This record gives sequence, C-alpha cells and structure tokens, in this order.
Amino acid sequence: MNLSKKTKQIILGAVLLAVITVGIIGLKLSNNRNKDVQKTGKIAAVNTDDKPFYYVEKKLYKEHNIYDRSAIHFVNYKGNVAKAVYGTEDSLPKLVNIENMKDITDIPDEVSMSSGYWIDGDSNFVTVKYNKEKKAVLVRTFDKDGKEIEKPVDLKEFGGRINDNSYINVEEFRTDNKYIYLLSNTNRLPVLQIFNKDGSLHKNYPDIDSFEIDNKGKIYIPFNDKYNGFEKINVESGEVEYSIRTKILPNHIRYNKEKDMVYVMDDNGVTRYSASDGKNEKNIFTFGKDSTYILDSFRVRDFFVGSEEDLYISLSYAEGDEYICLYYGYEPKEGIRPERTVTLTVTAPYRQDFLSDAITRYEMKYPDQKVKYDYKYNSEDEFVANMEQYGQQLALSILGGNAGDVVMTGGSGLNYEEVFKTDAFMNLSPLIEKDKNYDVLNKDVIEGLRIKGAVRGLPISIAHSYYEVNTKLLDSMGVKLDYNNLTWKDVISLTKVIEEKAPDSHLFTGNTYVGDYLIPMVGANIHQLVDFENKKINLNQEWFVDLLKDFKAAMKSDNFVVAYKGGSNIIDRLEGSLFVHRSTERTYYRDMVYRYLHYNEEEKESLYIPIFVGEKLNKRGVQVNNMYSINNKSENKEDAWKFLSFLLEDDIQKLRTLRAEPVNTKANKEILEAAAEEFSRTYGDDALKVVDMMMNIFDRTDCVDMYYYKEDIYDPLISYINDEMPLEEALKKAEENVWIRLNE
Repeated sequence: MNLSKKTKQIILGAVLLAVITVGIIGLKLSNNRNKDVQKTGKIAAVNTDDKPFYYVEKKLYKEHNIYDRSAIHFVNYKGNVAKAVYGTEDSLPKLVNIENMKDITDIPDEVSMSSGYWIDGDSNFVTVKYNKEKKAVLVRTFDKDGKEIEKPVDLKEFGGRINDNSYINVEEFRTDNKYIYLLSNTNRLPVLQIFNKDGSLHKNYPDIDSFEIDNKGKIYIPFNDKYNGFEKINVESGEVEYSIRTKILPNHIRYNKEKDMVYVMDDNGVTRYSASDGKNEKNIFTFGKDSTYILDSFRVRDFFVGSEEDLYISLSYAEGDEYICLYYGYEPKEGIRPERTVTLTVTAPYRQDFLSDAITRYEMKYPDQKVKYDYKYNSEDEFVANMEQYGQQLALSILGGNAGDVVMTGGSGLNYEEVFKTDAFMNLSPLIEKDKNYDVLNKDVIEGLRIKGAVRGLPISIAHSYYEVNTKLLDSMGVKLDYNNLTWKDVISLTKVIEEKAPDSHLFTGNTYVGDYLIPMVGANIHQLVDFENKKINLNQEWFVDLLKDFKAAMKSDNFVVAYKGGSNIIDRLEGSLFVHRSTERTYYRDMVYRYLHYNEEEKESLYIPIFVGEKLNKRGVQVNNMYSINNKSENKEDAWKFLSFLLEDDIQKLRTLRAEPVNTKANKEILEAAAEEFSRTYGDDALKVVDMMMNIFDRTDCVDMYYYKEDIYDPLISYINDEMPLEEALKKAEENVWIRLNE
C-alpha cells in the first residue's frame, strides 16, 4: 500500500508522540544520586556596567628547549611587560619587552644564575637561591648593574625540597615592603611560605599551586578542599576576607592595581573579580573563542594583565626531545566580536561540557563552520526534572521541521528504539561504514542499533556495567567461580552459602531497591524470552519461572544486600560484601584504577569481572548514553555528518569532559593504558593488571542494552517480588506490555 506524503507525516507524528517516555535508565539513576552539600561562598553578580569588548590575538614569540622556570615568567619592569631571554647574540641574558622583543636591560649574572627572581617597586632584581656553602636559602637584591644593594636574607624554616643538596625548584616568587613570598616544590605538592624581611617564617600554606599579592598586605590563593575556588587573605592576621567558589580549579591568579581587579585563570579561560569584595564576576577571555588554541596539549606557564586589561600568556609543550614555549598577546577591542554565519545547528536537551568543548575544537579546525548549540536547560539535573515535557516538545519540533540538523536522540526523553522505526532521522549506516574512524569503532554497539536495516543514531559514548568481586571473602568460603560465565542463578545461589559460612557478610553492597537486581537479571535473559524478529514472547518458561522464585527468596534474606553507607569509606564500596556493581559511566579511568589499587593494598583482595549472563545465552549488553542523529529534514546533511565524524576522532573521544567510555575502541584503550601506566610507577604490574581486567570486560559485550523492553517486563515482576501480584498475573501483564511494544 502506498501512502501519501501527508499520511506519512500524520503517522510519524502519532508515533513520535506515542513513544515519549520518562527517559533512559542512566538519567533515572543520575536523578537519584545524593547531591553534595554546597560550600557557602559569596555569589558574585555579573557586572553589567562594563562596555563590551573582545580580544584580538597576536603570536609574539617562540622559544626552544627552555627548562628554566623563571625564564617563562612575566614581570613588570618600569611599566614594560617583560621576560628574560637567554642565549642572545652577545651571550648576555636580557630582559626584553614581550610586545616587541626589544631589549630593556641586561640581566646580572647573579640574577640569571638564581632559582627565581622578582622586580621590586624600585625596579631592582630580587633573587632566591640555595647557597650550598652556607646551607641556606638566600634572598638577595641587585640593581640593574649587578651591584648587591641589600644584605642577604636567610630564609629560616624553609619547607621546600633541596635537590642533591644543591638547588631548589621555585614555582613563583614575590616580595613587597613587609614580606617575602616563596612557592617552592616539596616531595608532594608545592608549599607557599611567607617570610618576614628578617627571614623568619610568618605563614605556611601547603598544597598551593599559585598565588598573587596586591602590595597592600593581601594575598590571593586558590583552594581545592572538595570545592574549587580562591580566597583573599590578610597576610598579617591570616584572616580570610572572602572566599569565592569557581567551577573548576584556578591554575593562576593575577592582580591589576590600576583597576583593582583579580584575574583568575583556569583551563577554560580568565574570569575577572573585584579585588575589594570578590563581586562583579565577569568572564573576559575564553580559550578557543578568544584564542586560536585550547589547552589540550598546552600548559599555561604564566599570564599577565596589563594596565589596559591587555593579556599576555606563556604556554609550553613537548615536541620530541624539545621543550617549547609560546608567547601570545591579546589586545582588547571595544564592541562585540563579529559572529560567523551559522552553518549547522545541534539540538540537545541540556548543555554538557563535552559537546561544548567539541564544538570549540570543530570550529577551530574548520574556520568556515559555525555551530549553534541549541539546548533548553543549563544542566542535566534541570533537564531530568522536566524530561517528559521536553520529550513531547522535541517530538513536535521534529514533526514540524524545527529541530536542528543534528539531534541528541540518546538521553533526550525519546524512546529511540521506536523513533528509529520511522524515517524521522537519516540512515547513517553507509556513512559510518565509509568513515575514516570505522575500523576503531565498537561494531557490536553500532550493529546493536540497527533497526529495520538502518542505523539512525551514532553513539559517541557508551557505558559498561561490571562487578567488583571480593576474592578474599570468596576464598574464605571455599568457593570457586567461573567469572566469565557466571549466570544470575549461580549468583543468587551464593546467598545460602553466605548465610552458612559468612553470616556477617552480604551478597551485594548497593541500593536495596529490587529493580537494581531484577532489571539486569531480566536484561541478561531477554534474548531468550523475546523473539524480536518474529514478534513473540514467552515468559512462562520453566527455567525463568524458577529463577524468579529463587530471586524472590534470596531478596528476603538478610544476607542478600546491605545498603551502601558511603561517608569517609568511599574507596571500599564492597564493605565486606561479595559483589558491588560498577559502571564506566561518569567514571574517569584514572579514578577507577586508583580505587582498585588502593583497595587491594590494604590487605583486601578483589577483581573486576564482567556482568552476569543469562541462563541459556551468554550475551552481555552495553548502554548507549550519548547518541546523535541527523534530521532527515535537514538541508545540511553533509556538514551534519562532517560534525558527527569529527566527534569520533581519537583526540575528541579522549576529552576528559566526555565522562564516559569512548565508542572509539582505540581511544578507549589508550586512556585506560595511560591511567594504568601512571600508577605503575608506584604500584608496578598491579596497575597494568587493571587494563587486562577491563579489556576482558569490554571484549565480552556483544549487544546494546534494550532498556524499554526490560521496563515492560520488570515493572509487573517487581509487583510479584514485593508480594503485590501473583506470579502468573505478573507474567501475563509483562507479556502484554511487550506484545504491545513489539506490534506498535
């Protein structure tokens, strides 16, 4: 039967509106997580009085093989923004104007040979260096001709590391009329020490990465005590005058006396605050927007704010055996930066850092492209609270042709399993198979999304579930398990073993909610229960009925599950139980590797193992939690795929903001290996063991988790487990639910 175009649109609209759900399981779970108590801090109001301005970038200078920390610092020398340059034509180190690289003055030998230097208010060089003969850290002051003009100051109670009884590592160094400020390396994190001018220790601030002074008796330092931010402190009294929270940890702080402003830099850019009270917060500079680079392979070494709010930034990176430094200047221009014409629109329910970062990188790589990030909510939590409403609006937008060229379909409130049966979105299968990244993509995930012969969604990230097993407890009970073929029936039967042999222990540590165990058990067996191709379902199979009865009996045992307590013991989530569920969703591999190593070094023993399989089929699913599709009504399909293909590239898939497991298997393995390699320096081969365990988990996944079908089944079955419905009635209701979905 041939349908008219109008009839097809009516059917499509009915389908889209019918399949709105309350969202994927990952979003449900995220909404139930405990929220951290927010640290009280001053809320800065946006300064609306400033005239708008933007920065124009100028590449100033490039240096090779610069290892001296002091050489890449900016200083103010008689109103000039200056830096040290070594290896000049006459072999004399120079202080040069960074704007035009013209010589300002020679640097005296005693200054160039120091571990750090500063320019004081009288334009003299103040140095700090370890004196091997006197076994003391000395601060000395020289004029521009190298004449020492003050008596050396011996810093008492120096807390930094003295290397080879020869030198110290200075991160930052300052002086004012009353104090000497020295940030130096220790065996752990740097320590900031404030000394009186006679060398006696005034204050000690451990674990500080950066600081700034205002020459008026105040100091600004970052903090990271569960929250990120910076503080203004009265140096003499040590009193904190105000504390400001920031989104991410500041890495540099600078003060501008002409404007009486504090400038805080992090990996995103520079934010300005009123120095007096910390208010009038305003972002003035963003990497990737105001600069032609982002901080992926670069490290900011220093930055300086001029009297007219001009910025100067020094960056470093390694290239083979060379250590290279780049210097950039940024001139403020009044007005609003001219916007490029939008070439592509991405529609998503909420803003996420990953997509924002990826768009920035995409526009830098393709200057002719401008991506509009069309989102409704500023956070995932805000979206979850309005998910059903958003899903309905998105369906209408798709039907009316108002959605973007690229649409987030995985995690947006739409049941993509049903939507992908329509032609609302483009079949991406031919494009994926021809893409340059195809060979490294997780093929099981791609094929698991094929519906009616088409793949209409591209997953950018996925989430593997796995378990951590307490092998010490297992051995104490004399039990041996085949971890790679462990069925849910095998696991449930261990409840009785624990009751008899380890009555103070539990099978699981986690939530006591029935669904946390019933849902994955149903998922492991769903391919034996439902014939998707022939649209048949049979839940009244004897083995499945017996499994449900065993599960219900186990749930009633006091040894089945203990609620996760959390608190200070967050590393040991096993808490004496046999299993704890884990996931790669929202987990940095570095944290995962450390968690395993830390747990196992404290006379505990565990392994990471694959999720449990079904009774008849050895199949394991993976969750798709970040998926995008191309609107079939888009007139920019070529650019839309160009953008999606970009999201699959190694560098983009490795972005920390992805906060999930990359669908690019090469990038995924490299991130895991890098995390393990880092800890292998301390923990040896035990760190590399984590790679083998996780790769085994990854390799044993062969399908995509079918959330909506599981939901149809487990909702009635939970009523049975909770004694609210007879088993026969629950199975009948579940079969009816699945039949309706199969035949929609």
